[in-house]
Amino acid sequence: MTKNEFLVDIKKLRDMDATLDTHVDNLTELLGSDIDTPFFNNIYSLLEFTIELIAQKYKLEREALFWFIYDNEWGDNSLVCSLKEGKKDYAIDSAESFWNFEKMKEE
Repeated sequence: MTKNEFLVDIKKLRDMDATLDTHVDNLTELLGSDIDTPFFNNIYSLLEFTIELIAQKYKLEREALFWFIYDNEWGDNSLVCSLKEGKKDYAIDSAESFWNFEKMKEE
């Protein structure tokens, strides 16, 4: 799979995440339900399962992709990684920089 295919899939995944958040917010307002219910947990389980499939599809570490999406908020936090302790740091500020960093790890 290529970087361009990954970037397209990550955009679709981010859009799906935003759409789910909007729907969950609307449902919470409508139903007055606590977000920690089986219904809402199942919605987010689908998203997490999709993330795992994307990681498998592109041969990425599951934890790395979850880190990029949740901890680094899709690169919006511009968190820094390094290949080895004490070596050059890399700012992960986009899906492209995440891809490039992950593929460097393979070399």
